[in-house]
Amino acid sequence: MIAPISTPRLAWGSSSNNRSADRRCHICGVVLLTGERAGFCCGPNGNRYPAIQPLPPLPDEFGTFLSSPDISRLSRKLNLIFSFAAMESTHAFPTLGDPSFVAVAGRVYHCVRPDPRGDTAIRWMLYDGFDNASIPHRAHARDIPSSWIRAMRTSLTRCNPFVSTILSLHALQVQEPLQFGSASIIVQDSGCAEIAAVMCYENTLRSQISPRSLLISTVDNHAQSIPTVSRLWEPMAYPLLFPHGTLGWGLRPLIHDPFLVAVDSADSDTPTTQIWHYRARLLREPRFSIFGRLTNEYVVDMFSRELDARLSYIRSNQEHLRAQEQDAALMGHEELQDSENIYLPASFLGSGRWSANQIADSLTIAATYGPPTFFVTFTCNGDWPEIRSRLRPGQTYTDVPVVVCRVFKQKLSRLMAIFRTMFPNAGPLLYSIQRVEFQKRGLPHAHILLKYARDCVLPEDIDQVISAHIPEAADDAEIVRRFMIHPTHNSTIINTVPPSPETPLKYCEKWKDGARVCRFGYPKPSREQTSFDTSNRVLYRRGEGDAFVVPYCLPLIRKFECHMNMEVAGCGQLFQYLFKYIHKGTANCAIENPVCSTVITGPDRAKFRICTESNGEIDREPIDEIEEYWSGRYLPATEGVWRILGYNITQKTPGVTALPVHLPDSPHHQRYHRSNPSPTLSNLEHYFARPEGSFLNGADQRNFRDLHYAEYFSHFRLQKFNEANVGKPGFFLECHTNQGAPAMHVVQRDPSRPHLSRLQSVHISRRELFYLRNLLLTRPGISWEDLRTIRGTIYPSFQAACLALGLFADKDEAEVCMQEAVDTLRTPQQLRILFVHLLTNSCVGTPLRFWDEFRPKISQDFILAANGDVEGGCNEALKHLGFFLQGHGKCLDDFGLPQPLAHDNKVGWELRRWSPQSAALRQQVDVGLSMFNSEQRNIFLRVQHAVLDNEPLLMFIDGKAGRGKMFLVNTLCAWVRSVGRIALPTATSAFAAQLYPGGRTTHSTFGVRM
Repeated sequence: MIAPISTPRLAWGSSSNNRSADRRCHICGVVLLTGERAGFCCGPNGNRYPAIQPLPPLPDEFGTFLSSPDISRLSRKLNLIFSFAAMESTHAFPTLGDPSFVAVAGRVYHCVRPDPRGDTAIRWMLYDGFDNASIPHRAHARDIPSSWIRAMRTSLTRCNPFVSTILSLHALQVQEPLQFGSASIIVQDSGCAEIAAVMCYENTLRSQISPRSLLISTVDNHAQSIPTVSRLWEPMAYPLLFPHGTLGWGLRPLIHDPFLVAVDSADSDTPTTQIWHYRARLLREPRFSIFGRLTNEYVVDMFSRELDARLSYIRSNQEHLRAQEQDAALMGHEELQDSENIYLPASFLGSGRWSANQIADSLTIAATYGPPTFFVTFTCNGDWPEIRSRLRPGQTYTDVPVVVCRVFKQKLSRLMAIFRTMFPNAGPLLYSIQRVEFQKRGLPHAHILLKYARDCVLPEDIDQVISAHIPEAADDAEIVRRFMIHPTHNSTIINTVPPSPETPLKYCEKWKDGARVCRFGYPKPSREQTSFDTSNRVLYRRGEGDAFVVPYCLPLIRKFECHMNMEVAGCGQLFQYLFKYIHKGTANCAIENPVCSTVITGPDRAKFRICTESNGEIDREPIDEIEEYWSGRYLPATEGVWRILGYNITQKTPGVTALPVHLPDSPHHQRYHRSNPSPTLSNLEHYFARPEGSFLNGADQRNFRDLHYAEYFSHFRLQKFNEANVGKPGFFLECHTNQGAPAMHVVQRDPSRPHLSRLQSVHISRRELFYLRNLLLTRPGISWEDLRTIRGTIYPSFQAACLALGLFADKDEAEVCMQEAVDTLRTPQQLRILFVHLLTNSCVGTPLRFWDEFRPKISQDFILAANGDVEGGCNEALKHLGFFLQGHGKCLDDFGLPQPLAHDNKVGWELRRWSPQSAALRQQVDVGLSMFNSEQRNIFLRVQHAVLDNEPLLMFIDGKAGRGKMFLVNTLCAWVRSVGRIALPTATSAFAAQLYPGGRTTHSTFGVRM
């Protein structure tokens, strides 16, 4: 049963009870949206308000274009004409000859320090999806009305202190036209038009990485570089936003800067953080809602500056971090080798290590409460009335990213509140996990996992909540057709046009087996009733006309009027991959087909090319000699705004604390603060100093000494000592330590808001640390010595204490380690990597017995892919283990593990591999036959007759590139396999073999010598 759902009404300047018709922040005057609290705009009690002074009013001359419906669309180009600064680039742009300046998507870059290798690590490119088919800077002046240019020139001459000393880029181009080249950036799989930054910064070399900088040219032919932390960055790059030359955020220079002297010294902001500075500008100044496209550029540029500052700190502190023992744990690695590589720590949002921690937290929640019940994808609707009401004439939702993010944030908050009460028969909501993304589609969306006390696993229960058909009611049918219909195509095989810059893959497409296929499997077949497949995926009830309906919950889309995909999360092991999916971060996934889309990337990464202009036409061949896209971090304007406004990217209820584990002599816990010279304790040492006595846990009386490490921090939190809290219920005082750290209050958590804790993972190769962690998991302790004391005997090491306690009496350390990984819901891929790690570090005494015990879990994903074929799945897992071991110079034989299926069993394996796909193969054949020309059809029929009549046939097929040879061969293989026969396509190179499904190299198939 679904409870009644209230309409999520939002209004600008109105509270939820509509008591105020013009609700604003009483300090800074920002109009608040329903649900927003005063202070998010200017800090608690307005403590951030004085730090950012308001900008001077826009010049009167701007009245010429401020009311024009075209100003938002043309604002980037108008700003570019009068911009004083070009972005410095370390890329050589070799096919452009040797220009000093290159315009890429309208942003001008000054080429300095060219790298002859062409592998410069750090690149920052602005992507303009509105003009990605042209190079806008070439004709920017022709697009702008002459009256606008005169007004801009007049106002800057009167107001801007830099005009008399610095050349604008337009003036520089007129003086030195040969210095300017042209290029365009093409982003692969871009879902819509938007403005974004594309950056490359992860796992780069210290010698290659450097912050961005601007370059300005003075009227007396001198050039000066502007660093990313300069207060001149904003007025130099954005004269349309800052026509008076108002200084932006930055650090005051340590040496005399003549350009800063040009600005009135009274026009100086008091120091504040970057994010609060940008937030104040975006929320308080109306000009940022007027100049829409330019605001998008400003947002991605300014947030990139914040990233630059953080990355610069990480770069400069790598050696300092490596000098301490805890670095590997902080960065998510067992150990870090001394090298020039730059590793992003787990604290850097979006890094691979950050994603790994998010997955671990989510799996901790699932291990405690069970798999999720529902998986929801909630997408912002750019046509919501709350967004439309803030648009100026000529604008769309892409021009107001601040409005879009604020509205989506409050809609998401209301949706989460609804989830807590909408299923009364399912019991309370045990946990929710959400992740907000900006996946190259212009609008934010959220992935949400929900777990209720009672699961929804019966078909009749699922049908009451989720539908995948067109409703009978006209109003409901209209809203489903508007929001919940997948883009239509005749079959799962869309066409055979290879991806290219002119015909890129759409969001729902992937290149597989020589064709574009729908990666979501649409159209779906009709079904009379809801059921489950062999992998426990739900197959929803559908009618004949419902093949493209995305599963939905009707009451929710009625109220929210947007795309909201809602599905049962599934059973068995499948839900593990949902946690990896929603926290996929920036990590690149495995190569599927290197022909075009070489790498499948996470939501905030992009593959891009730089293309040049020749004789007015865009040359869409990549500049690099090898035809390959660069991989970069994709930062759209909506994400920049979301982060600047301080909204959470991820949110989990209940929360999870990752507790560190360290040895007594480790410097991990030795932290000092500038404001307090006293040392602070680690969480583990705070655990040792827990209060004496007992406390009430519900109706039970518990003793502090009996609490395990993780259990203690699940029940209590630490708070700075305050005399006023002494004696209050739920407040306890730590025992004093001899380390000089002040005692803290221990506050009992609210039982209605549960909290979980987990111990950070430790590899078995860390020896003493591994044994210490196992002691903390299994017994309480009040000191290092107490942990080593077993039945009155103090043992010399944590390992000896573990053995005396009998922790490994029935299972050795490796088995305990693997069992914990299984119990904490690690994926089969993670289990295989752990198995290899244990093998190569000599931690497994009997590898064959170990394999027999854990092989169902280690092979679970391959067993599911083989439709329950255990032997076939385990065989594939052994292949993967062998591949991983090769990287360590080992093989399966070295550990006495079985080899994958021998040659005489490959016939059965080949048949089992393709038989579950017979329906899809027949569909592929039907599509192929419908698209064949006469020559292809004749060849197909000739081969078909030979196979059916068991006649030998030797045939040579030749043709020019692009004539359909590969398409014909793939269709032939699909037909042979669909009728229960075996096809073995081979090629002379591994690259060519990957073009065919099931393809192999000739030398590996027939034993041909290399």
